[in-house]
Amino acid sequence: MTETRLIIGHGRHQASGPHIAMPADFVPLRLCLDGQSWQIEVVSPIAIIGRHTDADLRFAYPDISRRHCRLVFENGVWRVEDLQSLNGTYVNNVLAAKTNLFAGDMVRIGGVNLLILAATRVRLSKEDEQRHEKLRQIADVLPFEG
Repeated sequence: MTETRLIIGHGRHQASGPHIAMPADFVPLRLCLDGQSWQIEVVSPIAIIGRHTDADLRFAYPDISRRHCRLVFENGVWRVEDLQSLNGTYVNNVLAAKTNLFAGDMVRIGGVNLLILAATRVRLSKEDEQRHEKLRQIADVLPFEG
């Protein structure tokens, strides 16, 4: 059984004030903690990973810095940026200061391995888009039984 946990991130609280605008092409980032059966879904365009209590995604391990790295969605792509952590951030076993993320990448933060399950929107061919649009039109006219 898999469990999904949502990481809301900064700028998604109930208090009034300036908030981060969601990009029009935003796609949530889906992660899987290596060796675990649950998934993490990042639904904010910016999320901090670290061991500090203010981190959006918190791992309380001594080999993870208080503010270890940042996940950022910009220009239709997810990116991980190391925040000058002591032990570094690795993507596919390569030390990375800043790099784009794609499905299948493995991000290592201290002793924690995160498998990227989905980081970009699946692009459909023009024919598939037309088929999906026709199916949406059909579904819109069908009576709802709930």
